[in-house]
Amino acid sequence: MLRSFNQKPIDSLKLTKKTFSDWLFPLKNNTQVFCWFYQKGTSVQNITYSQYIKEVAQLSDFLQNTYKVNSSHRVITCLDNKLSSLIIYGALLYLNVSIIHANPKESDDYLKYIASDTRAYGLITNLEKAINANLNFVWKYNSQDYINAKEDFTNNKQSAVANIIFYTSGTTSKPKGVVLSWKSVLINALATTKHHSLKTKHKHMCMLPLHHVNAFNFSFISTIISQGTLILNEDFHPPSFWKTLNSSNAEIVSATPSIINILNQFPSDTALTNLNLKYFVSASAPLNIKEVQQFYKKYKIKVLQSYGLSEAVNFSLITPANTDYEKFVLKKQTNNLTTAGTAVWGTTVYLLNKNTKKLITEENTEGELVLQSWNICKEYLNHPKETAALFKDDYLHTGDLAYFKIYKNQKYYYLSGRKKEIIKRLGESLSPFEIEADIKKNLKGYNFAIVGFENQWTGEEVGLVLEAKTSTTPFSAKSMGNESSGKESLLNTIQNQIPYFKAPKVIVHTDALPVTSTGKIQRKKLAALFLKNKETLFLKV
Repeated sequence: MLRSFNQKPIDSLKLTKKTFSDWLFPLKNNTQVFCWFYQKGTSVQNITYSQYIKEVAQLSDFLQNTYKVNSSHRVITCLDNKLSSLIIYGALLYLNVSIIHANPKESDDYLKYIASDTRAYGLITNLEKAINANLNFVWKYNSQDYINAKEDFTNNKQSAVANIIFYTSGTTSKPKGVVLSWKSVLINALATTKHHSLKTKHKHMCMLPLHHVNAFNFSFISTIISQGTLILNEDFHPPSFWKTLNSSNAEIVSATPSIINILNQFPSDTALTNLNLKYFVSASAPLNIKEVQQFYKKYKIKVLQSYGLSEAVNFSLITPANTDYEKFVLKKQTNNLTTAGTAVWGTTVYLLNKNTKKLITEENTEGELVLQSWNICKEYLNHPKETAALFKDDYLHTGDLAYFKIYKNQKYYYLSGRKKEIIKRLGESLSPFEIEADIKKNLKGYNFAIVGFENQWTGEEVGLVLEAKTSTTPFSAKSMGNESSGKESLLNTIQNQIPYFKAPKVIVHTDALPVTSTGKIQRKKLAALFLKNKETLFLKV
């Protein structure tokens, strides 16, 4: 069976049996800095491993005694990038509590949905805004609340039973909870550590949201098990980026294609003086080779693309650091793609022919990328049919299309498209169906579609297509007043009702929505209507 794929040898490795406290306990007297926290180029906080472990122990004691939190519970975390987030994650993992990651940009209705879907016990936040949720407790982080709690950190020998749950958009109107075991998270972190040869005291810079599987696993968990130092940024701040990179002496930088593009477009006057820098690791969306070539020409910095998804616990493919960069990685491909790399330790990658469903063995032949791996999810929470489809025929089906090239006896994969209708915006996976359900009330009488279109600033952006000749209420200047002002008014209304990152940024109309013979909207055809918006930078007013 897939979920016990090659399980015997992996179970024989003692490292995979370690709990979170097993990894932390030997570091309780370590004075090495665990994390430096930066805001807009300035280091405002840092914490050593010994200080971190002390706070984890104190917060654990506080949560147990004040809210009776225990290993049978699921707790929602709604957190911004801050040092306190790492302490909160640490305390919950130490207590063997299942963590439910929530996007802090989402609405209260979204939080209520995942609270109900997971039967969450409580919620912890470090946001300024108030959160309303009908739970046993909602605690807003305040270090003064646990300042007098017990500091003893004992090695919790209890077997790791905690799950880590990430909500992901998919082919339904509601997000699905991807349930990961601690063991699968640990195995992927070990694979990442092994691939990047992460040594004690190495420095890893993270600008990505910690509630994403990438930052949580690669930046947080991998840093702890390798005893490195995390350079955590509040967010990506272009004006101060190079200053932060220089002062932190980061060796590896986690990025996205949109970050690479912005740094290409807005070069800084600050010279790169960080001699420890090895490379950037880019994920979340395919990289255009032209962007990578431009970045290398401008800064002489390597960008190594990786590929992963929540269902496969982050990275499944990583471009090896020792790959011939100028001879192979930067070599122009016919479709302008950059390689997403080779399979990570513990993962076997296959391609399935789209028509015959047979395994593809020839180079340059496109198929669906499927996986067999030690580090994959347990299920979609409360979605047995979707779980069965995900694991059909003993493979994890990613829904992504790819092909491979062989270089020095290794298969290097290239992402060429998606079977799933997912919009990838700044690392967020957005479901058009979910957005359509959210805005339906604003568009009564209209046939409409949410479409992802290419945008140089965000990778993909969200667009709204209205059918001009909707039978019930035709879209026209007469029905909406002035057409331009009507569109603007509608956009403003929608953007005030749902989080800006998932709201449409532009509206276009078409005579008729293209559909298949079964009535399915052909969104790829509609994406062509937004070509003029490819270079538009959309900003929230």
